[in-house]
Amino acid sequence: MVVFFVIVDIILPCVMIAFGHRFLTNPPKKINRVYGYRTKMSMLNQDTWNFAHGYLGKLWKQCGMLMIIPSAFIVLLASNDTNRPAEIVGLVVLFVQVVILLITVGISENALKNTFRKDGSRCRKSLDDFPMK
Repeated sequence: MVVFFVIVDIILPCVMIAFGHRFLTNPPKKINRVYGYRTKMSMLNQDTWNFAHGYLGKLWKQCGMLMIIPSAFIVLLASNDTNRPAEIVGLVVLFVQVVILLITVGISENALKNTFRKDGSRCRKSLDDFPMK
């Protein structure tokens, strides 16, 4: 049963890494209602769409990599503790991962609101707008 919870607890970080990589390297080209990071703000125009996928992609890839090893390790440690069943610990780890996933969406929405006006025009330059010398 411990192996099952280790596998379950590394699925979400793996999905975050995979989608983060996908959004960074090959994001959806056009705004659509089927695939991609679809929120009211991200779908305002092509600029907000591209920004949202790049920002969230980087965030998901980093968070997924930070979560994967500790998630599995915590469940393995709990398997040796008779006071805390690995199943309960595994569910708690999964809950924390889902909370982190939701927080990344909030952070991305905040970045969109800080970079774009409500009409979708940029309110300030981002670091990507300045060429590196």
